Amino acid sequence: MQKYPRILWWYLGLLVVGFALYATMPNFQPGGDGGERLKFLTNLEIFRTVIPCKHSALMPLSASAALWLDLCYNGMWFVLRHNLFLLALGLWAAWKLLRRLGWSIPATGNFCLLVMCGGLFGDAIRHFYGENFTALLVAIGSLWLACGSVWGNFCLVIGVANIPATILAYGLILLRRIWEKRSWRPMLWLLPLNALLVGDHLLRYGFTLSTGYEGDAGYKTFMPYSGLPGFSYPFFLGVLGILFSFGKGMLFFFPALALWLEPRWRGKGTSHELLNCWLLFVAGLILVYAKWWSWYGGWSFGPRFFLFAGLPAVLLMINAIREAPRNSCRQNLLLLFIVFWQCYVGFCAVHYGMEGIFFLLENNYAYEAFNHYIPEFTVLFNAWRPFPHGYRAWSLAIFHLLVAITVTAPIFPILFRQLRQSLHRDARTPESPHHAS
Repeated sequence: MQKYPRILWWYLGLLVVGFALYATMPNFQPGGDGGERLKFLTNLEIFRTVIPCKHSALMPLSASAALWLDLCYNGMWFVLRHNLFLLALGLWAAWKLLRRLGWSIPATGNFCLLVMCGGLFGDAIRHFYGENFTALLVAIGSLWLACGSVWGNFCLVIGVANIPATILAYGLILLRRIWEKRSWRPMLWLLPLNALLVGDHLLRYGFTLSTGYEGDAGYKTFMPYSGLPGFSYPFFLGVLGILFSFGKGMLFFFPALALWLEPRWRGKGTSHELLNCWLLFVAGLILVYAKWWSWYGGWSFGPRFFLFAGLPAVLLMINAIREAPRNSCRQNLLLLFIVFWQCYVGFCAVHYGMEGIFFLLENNYAYEAFNHYIPEFTVLFNAWRPFPHGYRAWSLAIFHLLVAITVTAPIFPILFRQLRQSLHRDARTPESPHHAS
């Protein structure tokens, strides 16, 4: 606190301004299955009745306080921003835990800013989906475990129980811990996980075997595998779409994950262990969702099911920035581009969302696949999207630009020196005899 008073207030100021801008956005709505979660909560809290819901009750129940505030003021302002409040709480916990792990204030501040502005969280906070709840709990649980606290396991269990499709991803983390500890004790955490899953199911469906996903499928369109239910999509094509499609691929929404290819950028010590843990979780998500008929996450901004992938992407960017003095000029230029691109993705997520391409939903989602594969119809390269206008749009654009500049500030003097040395070296290089003749 004494060593970095100004820089601490700078980061806190940016975070406060960012949350204020996000909270005043006009386009908050439940969205898709978020509407089903909100309907379950309102029926439970207002009418004291439980209606069947195929989605976990954990995330909606966490919004009970927000709904109570809305009932007091006869509105829906707080409950629709519940995921924004969760993000604020999660970043506060991450700040405390990262500082406990020995991270500097700039590194901790950059982590929080990039989580907020450098991925899909800007879109997740505008809806009542469950991915935000799970991603934050898994991340905080992992950080808490890295600090040596057993309470991190409870966060992981609750986060995974909220989206049962993440059980395989959690299993990969448990297997890694079993291998490291040479003990089967981590498997014991499957007991409270199963108990929570059973209790959640009993609340929503009672003593029945129904999951709500029986026969779950989309509309039949021109795509060859559309209209088929459940895990009917070809696994290989699903992996290709998740990784490389223009409108849903991680290559375009989380290009920072490619920084893993440079060994120096994988971090050391706790940072390296966290990165491996989080990447294993992402790998587990890919293995599960690649065969799901809606591997792309439905009508949503980017790969909604893979919101968590933004966390290892942020960790890789932080590690790479730390290595800036030892990076080559080309590596620093690449890193600069990736950070600014990630902030561009974050700006599009919070400001545009799916604006400009709703015509793809006509005739029962007949042309939705255009949003997945054709650049001009995707959320990042949309040719029909208007240029930002109005004070709110420009405020968001300037804020995301400030975040990108703040995060990459250590790179600029190093890059300037490298470019100057390169120019001087080229100027001192003598002409070859052949060229002189």
